[in-house]
Amino acid sequence: MNRFIFLNCLAVLGCFWIYMLDMGRIYYFFCAVLYLTIISIGVCNLRSNIFMDCKPQHRLSQKIALTIDDGPDVNFTIPLLCLLKKHGIHATFFLVGKESEKYPDLVKKIAQDGHSIAFHGYSHSPWSNFYLACDWEKEFQKAESILGIYLKKKWFRPPFALISPHLAYVLEKLQYTLVSFHIRALDFGNRRIHRLSERLLKKLSPGGVVMIHGSVQANAYQKEKILAEFDTFFQKIKTSGYEILTLENYLELDSKSLDKSRNVL
Repeated sequence: MNRFIFLNCLAVLGCFWIYMLDMGRIYYFFCAVLYLTIISIGVCNLRSNIFMDCKPQHRLSQKIALTIDDGPDVNFTIPLLCLLKKHGIHATFFLVGKESEKYPDLVKKIAQDGHSIAFHGYSHSPWSNFYLACDWEKEFQKAESILGIYLKKKWFRPPFALISPHLAYVLEKLQYTLVSFHIRALDFGNRRIHRLSERLLKKLSPGGVVMIHGSVQANAYQKEKILAEFDTFFQKIKTSGYEILTLENYLELDSKSLDKSRNVL
């Protein structure tokens, strides 16, 4: 919350100077627009670091980490796990607490297959970005009671990749790491499935954290099409010379890269 409070203090100070210098109402308008623009960037762009720092900070050359949001999904998780096993890929699943509560066997299967499990909210509500700090604390309490034994690292990715000052406060209080991504697969809802792998590969250079969805709102035909696109994507990652890392290894290398850049400065 400290960064948000600091931003509010700057806004109040700006308005105070406008008043003291009698600069006119138009400057209040400019001040308000600037304030709302900064807040909007902070909410919509996790990597802006406006409310809190997120990881990773860098796109590492020729290195990829695969993360999978949502789920577990009773119709999609098992075939996706089979696909990952086929290509020898270990991913990090950012799971929804409510779905994990319904399908504990799928959560167990994800962990048994050697994948990491992280937290993606309990309810995954479209209104979650309007939650107060007390609401987020309840979400974390519920999720930890379900996923706690699987959370080797306290990683969190917010629903819809949106953050608020209240969420940032709770994450810092509970010592969670905010995890973002560089490459986003628009593979959810009514997004186009056709040539999905091709579009992802175009975004891949120079490397980075990839986010796909592990839950689909689709019929059986669309599900098979998505799996086929993922199959092609995973195969082409390897043939293109990229090294596929676990998220933990990627973040470790990212931290070392950040330390080196600081030492140079």
